[in-house]
Amino acid sequence: MSQSRSMIEQVTGFAKQHGHTPGQVKALAGDVSDRLYFRLSTSSKSWIVCSYPRQQWSVAERFLATTTILTGVGIRVPAVLAVDSKEQMILQEDLGETTWYVPGVQFAAHDTDRFTVATQLISKIRQLDLTKNTLLLPPLDASMLAQELEASLAFMPVSAAGTQRDSILRRIELVCAQVIENISSLPLEPAHRDFMVRNLVPMPNREIAVIDHQDLRLAPRGYDFVSLMNDSLFPPLELVRSLRRRTYTDLNESEFHWLAAQRTFKAVGSYCRAAAEGNPTHLTLVRPTLHRFLDHLQALPVAKGHASALAQDWLPGLDNR
Repeated sequence: MSQSRSMIEQVTGFAKQHGHTPGQVKALAGDVSDRLYFRLSTSSKSWIVCSYPRQQWSVAERFLATTTILTGVGIRVPAVLAVDSKEQMILQEDLGETTWYVPGVQFAAHDTDRFTVATQLISKIRQLDLTKNTLLLPPLDASMLAQELEASLAFMPVSAAGTQRDSILRRIELVCAQVIENISSLPLEPAHRDFMVRNLVPMPNREIAVIDHQDLRLAPRGYDFVSLMNDSLFPPLELVRSLRRRTYTDLNESEFHWLAAQRTFKAVGSYCRAAAEGNPTHLTLVRPTLHRFLDHLQALPVAKGHASALAQDWLPGLDNR
């Protein structure tokens, strides 16, 4: 019996044990995690089963805890229908086949309203009291942010060779050091941690549901806002500036750009690492995300020189591949 067939039988059996008999089971494309997702359906209903790898049930426990936390403040998340810690599976509500992000689709007029609604959810999250929940992860502090940049650098696509490659990598390292230096003093606040269009689901009546919320924790002020505005779907910077001034008055422009530089560089590393591990799903996002990274550096006087040099020496090699 193949591993995939065995897995589908396990998922089906789990659902049946809890009163849900599917007519069809479909494995879903993964994102950048090790979790496996399946859509179970009949002619009129559907559900999602998430299967967690061995030794990772603590991630599921956090998902259950953060489901309770976010539901408690009126944030729409998938309802949990059944849990099996032995089989390491969670049966949950199916919110639909697509998230806000549709590959290949660019920013459109209706996205302006969605970004506005999403920033209102961020405001709810940052008011949470997370100090009493021991299941949550350690804070995303400057040390951890620096580790993310270092990990991303190891997977960073640089097509140049020899001394030019060394020069590009050295300049990127200098930029990363600047980024950490300038965000290390930001105060921490509650954050989803991956608040981006791929983890948001448009619902009826302007509501937006939030998924993949198990990494809820403390993070630098503005982290969720920066993530929303710079991951997968890129709103015009004029709209970003307007929303920041309207809904995030304690995040100044310089802080926003430094934090966005960290987030975009980290995202590229995640895409490239996943591809190296056999999941190339998000490789199409590498170039636009790197361009966004340099846009933020270009807006910072002390990083502008690095941004210009990297745009000249680094990006053309990627764009022409």
